[in-house]
Amino acid sequence: MPLYDFHCEACGHEAELLFPISACPESMPCEECQGGTLRKVISLGRASVLREEAPWLRDVLTVVDKDSNAPHVRQFLQDPTRGNYKAWLQGEGLRPVESGERQGRPTVDRARLREAGKRRFFEQCRSGRI
Repeated sequence: MPLYDFHCEACGHEAELLFPISACPESMPCEECQGGTLRKVISLGRASVLREEAPWLRDVLTVVDKDSNAPHVRQFLQDPTRGNYKAWLQGEGLRPVESGERQGRPTVDRARLREAGKRRFFEQCRSGRI
């Protein structure tokens, strides 16, 4: 099934939805603002991702500390472009997840932690602290 782009002129919401080729509607009600209409957008596929004002940048803005006075934060909030996004990441000490990198909780070597705990316990027993 192809992925179709939709845009609401009332609230600016953009959505990517899957539909069979024969059943893709030209428009539908917008679930975001509940009053507008999502209209199908003719796009060049992934070529739109290369724009400076990429739609996904708006999603990043939801996690930015809006009360921060740091220059990189203020600049990104004022002008959310790819360049300012990169400066914000660098200023916050963040980086994007690389392809193939494990996401979620880090792997913990439980056996090594258990041995370190035992060692510390026995050292404290020998020294009389326990």
